[in-house]
Amino acid sequence: MEALKNSYKMKIKEKEERSLITYFQKKIKINLRNSLRKLIKYELIFFVSWAIFVVLLITIANYVGWMQEKGLGNIVATIMFVPIIIIMIPFVITMLLLDSDQTSSDYNTLDRINTILESKYNIYDRLISPETPFANELHYIETIRSCKNNIYLIDKYFNEAGLRLLNDGIKDKIDISVIKLITSPDKVTEGLKISFQKLKDELKTRNIDITFRILCDKESLNNIHDRYLITSDMTFLLPSPDVVKRGQYASITGINQHFPFEKYWEKSFDIIEDWPKIKEYLKF
Repeated sequence: MEALKNSYKMKIKEKEERSLITYFQKKIKINLRNSLRKLIKYELIFFVSWAIFVVLLITIANYVGWMQEKGLGNIVATIMFVPIIIIMIPFVITMLLLDSDQTSSDYNTLDRINTILESKYNIYDRLISPETPFANELHYIETIRSCKNNIYLIDKYFNEAGLRLLNDGIKDKIDISVIKLITSPDKVTEGLKISFQKLKDELKTRNIDITFRILCDKESLNNIHDRYLITSDMTFLLPSPDVVKRGQYASITGINQHFPFEKYWEKSFDIIEDWPKIKEYLKF
């Protein structure tokens, strides 16, 4: 009961943090636009003030005939209109920035904010959808690529497509040393075992230790619903590779909760060393 209460409190806290972060993101964008509006306001005041000064100057100059008598018409005109042109340049640029819904300033500012927030609060969200078939696999691969030091993945429906996505995600990475995979017997085949052995041999040359285990205990499997990707500083909820490939609506989300990976790791069988035992649970 106590564990359930703590889990509920964590969910409430996470929801409050997400709401607060969303609020600050919106607030920052609003402040950015308000700053542009203030800039326009001050420039308008200066422009109007200068226009009034110009009108008064022209009126006085014409009234006394000073421009005609002294031959200083061009000099006075220059004095009057050059500042107006100088003021109008930033005024026009500011108007263009304000009218654009997706300015580079907004993008750069908010991108830095999102990077900080993802790092500090583990806010990470990627959408898998039928409208983005190309981006779907990239989201999965980028999530793998964001991992550091270790990759622990538990997915009851992990298959050969998952191995390919994993391989793409760790390609050229030098900060991964340990990879542990857990799945159920549902998608396990002789072909999956062979493919994994090839990947294991290949990664060995890069000093990456990868191990694949099969969780066959029904009670343990019934206790697991989501798919978890765990690394040194982040835990992700993510869909199975088949879901990514089909483009069904799903999310890859960073969470602030602990998953007892080692508990299920100890209950699992090694796909290479314990293959005879695993074969007893396979569905042919």
